[in-house]
Amino acid sequence: MKDVLSTLLLLLVIYPAFAQDRAHPNECRLESKYDQSADTTTIKCLDLIKWGEAPARLTIHAAASFKGHEPNQSARLWLILSSNRSDSTREAPLLFKQAVTIHLALDSGELEIPVSDYSTDFFEMNRLRAESAHAVICIDDLQKVLNSRNLAGKWGTVDFKFSDRSLASLKDFIAHNAIAPLAH
Repeated sequence: MKDVLSTLLLLLVIYPAFAQDRAHPNECRLESKYDQSADTTTIKCLDLIKWGEAPARLTIHAAASFKGHEPNQSARLWLILSSNRSDSTREAPLLFKQAVTIHLALDSGELEIPVSDYSTDFFEMNRLRAESAHAVICIDDLQKVLNSRNLAGKWGTVDFKFSDRSLASLKDFIAHNAIAPLAH
């Protein structure tokens, strides 16, 4: 009887965490914005990766944009790469200025995706150096990401890896906002 009660107690402790994990498979937080003048919607999947610790951190979001209110064949998907380094100076070397590609390692090979829209800023009061860029992923490469069981990458000298949950979130985001509209 004591063993049965111990097992039940253990299950009661474990089950809520297991159920929560199943109920919320997506790791990212969605943010949607409609631009009426351009008739374009942009959806962001925020915080797929927060890699590294202070003082330097790399954050990766996914974004998709399309004409109108609903995903359609005009959909375009890209990764938003950003790094924030605290306790920095104006003279501190830029980590990503020369990094013109992001390298993604998948089960079936490697992708080299050009980086565009590089920008940097320095916030004097916080002594914070910010760097950011975009990496547009073509439709063929999106399909490779969807088929991959593992995803890691490198931007400049910084290596990162998608967790199982963040990769599942990215795949879900791609499927609903970039690939599915092409099937219609």
